[in-house]
Amino acid sequence: MKDPGSGTALWSAIEDATVDHPVSLLWFNPPYDRIRGAGRTENALFNRVKEWPARGSGLLLMIVPDYVLADAEVGLAVAMERDYELLGLWRYPEPEYQDFKQCVLLARRREKALNKTLLTFPRWAAEPSKWPVLRDEMKPVATLMPVQKVVTLRRTRLGNNVIMDAVSRSPLRSGLLRDAAAPAPPIGRPLLPLKHGHLALALAGGLCDGVIESGGNRFLIKGTLTSAIRRVSTNPQVDDNGNTVAEIDTYRTRYEMNVRCLRNDGSIENYTSAEPETEELETENTNE
Repeated sequence: MKDPGSGTALWSAIEDATVDHPVSLLWFNPPYDRIRGAGRTENALFNRVKEWPARGSGLLLMIVPDYVLADAEVGLAVAMERDYELLGLWRYPEPEYQDFKQCVLLARRREKALNKTLLTFPRWAAEPSKWPVLRDEMKPVATLMPVQKVVTLRRTRLGNNVIMDAVSRSPLRSGLLRDAAAPAPPIGRPLLPLKHGHLALALAGGLCDGVIESGGNRFLIKGTLTSAIRRVSTNPQVDDNGNTVAEIDTYRTRYEMNVRCLRNDGSIENYTSAEPETEELETENTNE
């Protein structure tokens, strides 16, 4: 195919790039891996780039492991079938096939995607052992059509190297470095006066942990804030005759502050807002 024109392309990872016009061929060889909580990398990247080839003529050449295509739970074969018409599918020859179980899939993008609610797992993906083996001497399978416009690969997200290069050439470089190296601004006074309850919450929440000094004495403070379900009352349930038929317990969730103080002489003092007369049902640490 003759060169349809000239253009420029910006190198980028495929997950951070897009094209401004349809391409005639998408050579898709994704990394073989899983994404935690999001399935296979092959499927995620395919869904990102599947619209790059031109409708009705754009080709997809995909190199993936056969077990990825044959796994219905991955969904790659169904996703490909919806947008592409299969032209050929081959397994790698031996001994290369033993390493990664790779296969080569060639397909043409459909003019219109199929209705995904009517799709089932394609038969051609079910049995990799029956796929033909890729050979050195093969007949042409498809024709690569030229693109109508010059295609440019565009980066959609800037990497750190691009940002640092732009900063190094910018006249604002000195100001940016000065701001980045400046110490943190001092914390101003609170908008409202702090009361004993505010200090107790800050202390129990662990915001004031550490060594404090008062009157020449030093103390090591550790605070925790817990959530506890406690029984606060028990009331009898009586019938129409005034007889007690049951007892109803009332429970409430309360946040309790606990502070431990280690003194110089080694003694430890414990302070808590828990009410000793209530019965604890369940305790959950919310901050420690």
